[in-house]
Amino acid sequence: MYKKKINIALLGCGRISRNHIKAIISENNRCNLVAICDTSNENLNSTVNYLKEVLKKNNVKDLPSKFLEFSDLLIAHQQKRLTIDLLVICTPSGMHAEQTISAASFGINVCTEK
Repeated sequence: MYKKKINIALLGCGRISRNHIKAIISENNRCNLVAICDTSNENLNSTVNYLKEVLKKNNVKDLPSKFLEFSDLLIAHQQKRLTIDLLVICTPSGMHAEQTISAASFGINVCTEK
């Protein structure tokens, strides 16, 4: 059986992101949430507060890295300051194609809805 944990980054910290966070953290034996990204400080801070609750319930201690710019997240991956195996896109659907192409150009797998 493949034992490497999947490192997941989450792009977009709006309402739908909480469903993904809950699912990712509940599977912490198989994956790590390594980064969250949103252009809004308010959304990032709200997500961090939510994450603290979910992490505590699942006995996980490490908070993911935070990014305000998607490009900074991609650069961190490129410079190996962060390893991202999968990017979960939770932004408005009109942005998905461009973000998917950008992530794929950095060798990152993508999960998106719609």
